[in-house]
Amino acid sequence: MSRSSAAGNLLSMCAADASPQGDDRDRPLTLAIRSTRLLGLASVGYGIFFVFAYGYFNRYERYRPHFMLMGMALWVVPGVFFLVNSYRLEQRSRAAAAWSIVFAVFQGLCALGLFALQFVLTPISPIPLVLSFLWLIAMLQLILHLKRSVPLLSIDAERRHGFDVAVTQRVVPLEDDDVASEAGHAGPNQGSERHLIDSDRGK
Repeated sequence: MSRSSAAGNLLSMCAADASPQGDDRDRPLTLAIRSTRLLGLASVGYGIFFVFAYGYFNRYERYRPHFMLMGMALWVVPGVFFLVNSYRLEQRSRAAAAWSIVFAVFQGLCALGLFALQFVLTPISPIPLVLSFLWLIAMLQLILHLKRSVPLLSIDAERRHGFDVAVTQRVVPLEDDDVASEAGHAGPNQGSERHLIDSDRGK
């Protein structure tokens, strides 16, 4: 009984150490960073695949530039911005969250358009239909995580002070004996130069 109670106390202590209050407070920011990075990698990866599969290797040479531009605009460029903003979110930048929300809304609208387009084109292909729906849900979830993490982020003006006052250092005053000794070690040349400067000022 004593061993089981000791083991139970040890497990409870480990659980308490594993989930501190600070981690619970920063959980929305952690989820936002993780989702932004994951969707950025997925967007860049799928965009590169789309550019080469449907653009560069398209057997219809006339439509190659269109699909290449579509893949770059819809997935590659937003994915790169997601990856950059995920790093900036770790620095608690509110501007990164705002830009991530903008690109998430853009990709969500594109996913919604592609989802609706599948019902217009015939025959209806289930794979693009499911992929566009899943991508729309992922963008909505990312926007939710980013909005919840905004209160935890600091404004750039609060993190970057343009006119910080330098820390003043204490100056040790010199004694009269030290000043006299330094004047004695100055040498005759410096003394003559000072005499000439004083005479010029007198004129």
